Amino acid sequence: MENQNLRTNKTKILLSKSLLELLETKDFYNIKVNEICNHALVHKTTFYNHFNDKYDLLNYILIEIYNGIKKEVNKNEGIIEYYLSIAKSYIKLIKTNPKLFQSMIQTSSNDLSSFMIQELYVKDVEDTISQMNIPIPSNYVARFYVSAVYSVLNEWFIKGMIEDEDTIIKYIELLIRSEK
Repeated sequence: MENQNLRTNKTKILLSKSLLELLETKDFYNIKVNEICNHALVHKTTFYNHFNDKYDLLNYILIEIYNGIKKEVNKNEGIIEYYLSIAKSYIKLIKTNPKLFQSMIQTSSNDLSSFMIQELYVKDVEDTISQMNIPIPSNYVARFYVSAVYSVLNEWFIKGMIEDEDTIIKYIELLIRSEK
């Protein structure tokens, strides 16, 4: 059983790396499952044993990346610090996966990938703030702040990340505090 899990994980990693490498030169919508498989040296049947389609693979990649960085999000402090820690984790996502993020921004896969990433953050924020005493439904608050932080950081990335990380976090903090 352990060998089976090891083989499954190895296959998923190979397919993930393959898609990420292909995204460096192609738009997600123009990448075919055959290309992913050929690049990874994995049979197409094996691909479908693990994923329904390339969207499922993309979702798997985004979840893996998100799970790896969300451990750093601090849920034990106040609401503003929580949002700032989300912004910092998103910056880490950008910096550790610049090619993926670049392809998401520059191609038509932007809408799908952006939606997937935002949904991961919205769910986490909603779960956290639902336990706080906020007079607005948590789904609205979560969507508002995640969308705002996401938009600011996308703009920062598109403009070439001119400001350093501390400066952009300070800007986000000022924006969040001005909402109060």
